[in-house]
Amino acid sequence: MRKGLTPIIAMVLLLMLAIAAGGMLFVFAQKMQSSLQENVQKEMLSEAERQAMRVAIVSVYKTSEGKIGVAVRNIGRKDIPTDYISLYLNGQPVSDVTFNCDGTIQVFKTCGLKLDNMDFPGDGERFTIRVDAPGNTDTKVCKSEGGMCVPP
Repeated sequence: MRKGLTPIIAMVLLLMLAIAAGGMLFVFAQKMQSSLQENVQKEMLSEAERQAMRVAIVSVYKTSEGKIGVAVRNIGRKDIPTDYISLYLNGQPVSDVTFNCDGTIQVFKTCGLKLDNMDFPGDGERFTIRVDAPGNTDTKVCKSEGGMCVPP
């Protein structure tokens, strides 16, 4: 009688072990899926925040010091910290930039930027200004005429 009972007990134990392993796998998969879903939601929110920070170049002009000035308007739905803004002159990054706004370009407000080490080009010279924000890039191709940027 004992010989017939041992295989049945072994089978029951194996079934219990398989059910326990399946349960652990299910819990692990559920936690993994939840974690992935949270990460995707955070990334989507992050992308939405970036797209809410957009700029437009309003004008390019000669400052009173003879430097290049750029008026930039926040056309997005979120204030933009000035350290999120990158400026390029003829494709080269410009690092010495002074902002006339207090560390943030507010929504639908304009901020003046002065390129501290860049003299305004002489009349007839062409140059390109590019402003990068988290949500977009705006570029203006200019021909210098009387201290203003006019279309070439």
